[in-house]
Amino acid sequence: MRLASYLFLFALLVSTADAAAAEQVSHGATPDWPPAPAASPGWDAPRFEKYLAKLSPEGSRAKPRFNGSNWTPETKARIREAVKSGYNFAGHYTIVEMGCGTECKSAWIVDGRSGAIHAFPLGGEGTSSLKLVYNVKSRLIKSAWLNSEKVLYRQQDFDWDGKDFNNIVGMDHTDKGTFFRCDVLDSSVSMEWPSDEAKTSPSEELRFETFPARVFQNGPVKLPQFDGRDRGAREYRTRISDAMKSGANFAGHYRIVEIGCGTGYSCVYIADTNSGKVWDFPLGGMEYLNLDLKYSPDSRLIKARWIDGLNGDQADCAESVAEWDGRSFNSFGKTHRGVADETYCSFEPPQNE
Repeated sequence: MRLASYLFLFALLVSTADAAAAEQVSHGATPDWPPAPAASPGWDAPRFEKYLAKLSPEGSRAKPRFNGSNWTPETKARIREAVKSGYNFAGHYTIVEMGCGTECKSAWIVDGRSGAIHAFPLGGEGTSSLKLVYNVKSRLIKSAWLNSEKVLYRQQDFDWDGKDFNNIVGMDHTDKGTFFRCDVLDSSVSMEWPSDEAKTSPSEELRFETFPARVFQNGPVKLPQFDGRDRGAREYRTRISDAMKSGANFAGHYRIVEIGCGTGYSCVYIADTNSGKVWDFPLGGMEYLNLDLKYSPDSRLIKARWIDGLNGDQADCAESVAEWDGRSFNSFGKTHRGVADETYCSFEPPQNE
């Protein structure tokens, strides 16, 4: 009789632990996760096109499988609704991001073939600042968040192999803010902006009229497909759509949309007014303080200035110029100059109405 009692207590303890673990995962808490290797100086940020996924036709998709009893009705409803929009990650997966309480954010990965649901390894209490960047053509997912004191910013990249998220690289920043530079939304187009040093200021030598636009807006503006192809920019869909309605302001038929996303920081998108396609501009976010862009609707040339670092009362003002060829930005290099105050790192007079 005593042995039976011990067995009963042991079974009860095991079932309680399993239930607690399931409850933790179902609410997006962060599981144990080995640290990623730290980025070294001069590191090359992982790019989406280096981690290509096999695309799957949308067709019929498996229904999400909610194993266990710890799923709330609200979470189930959000996931079921999200998968209706189709795949948005690694060929045949749908990532579903949602809040899970005050200062809490969670994310789920739903397999469109099997219906299996995987919890993203980062999330839970204190992660409301978590930002994820991904696209349907790549296995790569980029994440960034602030620690509980909101003074240490961490960025981490993962490669999804169908079962696990494999750490690629991690980086810590001491900058304050909640947004980080996002790479291109469409991995078929290169938005890399090389940072090779130039001997003289390219801005002073290169003129807009030397790089005239070749194709212009050919009718009414076509708006993005925020529920499909351009879902990566859905967070700012209203701002982007409203800006595009005013027509092209760059390279003949493109609209550059600059959106404030933190004190001194801008999130920038480039949208094609002829096709409605949206890309994440290569400069912007926490790495480009006080970013100032100069461009013209009649030219393929774009000039940029930003604060690249602060040293006491001195600010390091970076300047770069690039040509857009319809598929990539071809940089003419980058120069630096010290300025007495960071407010002086801008084009004068102010451009871009």
